[in-house]
Amino acid sequence: MIKVLENPKTYNYFGFKNTILSFRFPFFYEKESTRFEVSGHSNIPYYVHEIIKRPERNNLLIPEVVSPFIADATLLAQEILNHNNIKYSTFLRMCVNAVHPFSEVLRTVPHTDHDYDHKNLIVYLTSAGGKTIVGGESYDPVEDGAIIFDGEHYHETPKSERRVVLVATYI
Repeated sequence: MIKVLENPKTYNYFGFKNTILSFRFPFFYEKESTRFEVSGHSNIPYYVHEIIKRPERNNLLIPEVVSPFIADATLLAQEILNHNNIKYSTFLRMCVNAVHPFSEVLRTVPHTDHDYDHKNLIVYLTSAGGKTIVGGESYDPVEDGAIIFDGEHYHETPKSERRVVLVATYI
């Protein structure tokens, strides 16, 4: 189930958003969005800036901070979750993803971010669109919108602009 959150749009939020959307923010190219193929869905390329690396990607099985932007990113996520009275213990993964538009709208590969119970927070930093689909529900994003959900999900590619989102998983 998708729950739409209210974004308090704090000073920290706008500062971090401006940093992310600047031409100096470092993104890294990924050839595929997942490690598998699903009929009717596209394994699209995208750009990512990891902030917290998922725990299952290192031998220690703990989240690993890999970005100098950690303080502002976690504060932003905490401000949104706290403002909406969402309970959380810790962040497992956090990154900023950027997807460029395609000539036709494509559906990305359905996936879960971890193989264990967790929740997802997505904050939409641009007005590019690109619906997020969870189960039978979809959310048509607006700039500065935020949602939480759990379970398998995917998104549609944007039609004309770059889709930039902050993604955080938490328990």
